[in-house]
Amino acid sequence: VVHNAACNEGITHDGVEKGGLRLANEMLEVIRGEIEQRAQNHEQDVTISIVGNSLGGLYARFAVAKIDELLFASDEDGTKDVPHYILDDNIRLHFNVFCSTVSPHLGCADRTYFPIPRFAEIGIAKGLGETGRDLFRVNDLIKTMATSPRFTRPLALFRKRIAYANAYGTDFVVPGSTAAFLDGNSDSMHYFDADFESGRDEETQIMPHTVDRVCPASEKGLFVATCYTPRI
Repeated sequence: VVHNAACNEGITHDGVEKGGLRLANEMLEVIRGEIEQRAQNHEQDVTISIVGNSLGGLYARFAVAKIDELLFASDEDGTKDVPHYILDDNIRLHFNVFCSTVSPHLGCADRTYFPIPRFAEIGIAKGLGETGRDLFRVNDLIKTMATSPRFTRPLALFRKRIAYANAYGTDFVVPGSTAAFLDGNSDSMHYFDADFESGRDEETQIMPHTVDRVCPASEKGLFVATCYTPRI
């Protein structure tokens, strides 16, 4: 089943939190509805994959955290570090793939296409409503979503996580650094698959603050490349 979420159409100015809550509710309603249509009362396994574009990627990350809070995880010791959740006692939810496309995961503050002073960012943020305050980090929501286990742990339960970003300064609205979680102050190592064309496993290690200056993909004449972090 492919479902195109409609709960946030035309109402994207009231903040990431409210949009994420609406999305979580819609996701659970759709799952319940599909199971009811099949009139099956025994235990069902449902696999969830999510694709969120732009602001939708932030909504989706918040929705995943909310689902984690709402549902019972099928462990025995209460840790919730398990691969599936229980919905309505008979539906097992499994997280499969989470994919965001050019989503401003690190917000827009200090990441605009042309640098602007902080006072101007705050003015723009106020004009864009609560969502603007989130994206320009007038509040702490974006930082919390990027660092708090409340958001990072449920996301880690997905079998695969993908963040598509446009590089070479080609994205006016969502620069590559915020779309790809590449913060210049981060000490998390990222890896570039230097030989993904040939399928070999040789890797080149890069730091987020050097990705704009030293790019193995550019040196190889590639237009598409994969940058990733290993599982901890």
